[in-house]
Amino acid sequence: MPRRSVRRVAPGARVALAITVLAAIGCFLLLDSPLFEVREVTVDGLWRIGEQEIIDLAGLGAGMNTWRLSLGRVRQAIEAHPRVLHARVSRDLPSGIAIAIVERPVAAVVPYYASFLELDGQGRVLGLAEVLPMVPVITGVDVGRALPGDDLSSRLDTALILLGYVGEDHGLLAEIHLAEGGEVIAYTAGGIAVYFGSPEAMAAKVAAMRAVVDELAVKGRRAEYIDLRQPARPRVKLTD
Repeated sequence: MPRRSVRRVAPGARVALAITVLAAIGCFLLLDSPLFEVREVTVDGLWRIGEQEIIDLAGLGAGMNTWRLSLGRVRQAIEAHPRVLHARVSRDLPSGIAIAIVERPVAAVVPYYASFLELDGQGRVLGLAEVLPMVPVITGVDVGRALPGDDLSSRLDTALILLGYVGEDHGLLAEIHLAEGGEVIAYTAGGIAVYFGSPEAMAAKVAAMRAVVDELAVKGRRAEYIDLRQPARPRVKLTD
């Protein structure tokens, strides 16, 4: 009958195994201790959003364990807010959570009953304007009932195209009016009417508008209107 070999565990190995098990238990107990309960939440980067809104969205509350939180899920919950472009969530050990927010920039507003809706550059509704920002007002379109997060791009596409070429130079245009027949009439911050006509060749029209406005400023002249329906040959009617 063959002999069975018996493997002996060295005393040192048994000690190492015991230390590993005890260390794992100790880590588990430590990480689950009150030391790591959420006691402080800091939120940076807010402008139009209230801090409590972000904390409520994140679902953070007293007694939660910082190590047991899924930071990815917290970030996704925060980024569901219509005004949030990006969010970064990190642990501020032992008992803090740090949240950094980048809000969506307001590109335009549109009249809405007795107030105005703020929109981003893609026509997404960000919310009601508490204070009218220094961005163009889009007129000529009834947006109907709209809620934060709604997409109005299909109704405002021509104005959004123009805004895209104007960029962040919000001081250039004060109003973009979408007239019947698809024509666009804008008004500069200085009160000059700008006839863009149809949305075709909008990049060339915006470039021509900038050139005319700059020339008027250099010469100290004022214009009643700028007609850009033929951007290669803009027409300007001076007020004097």
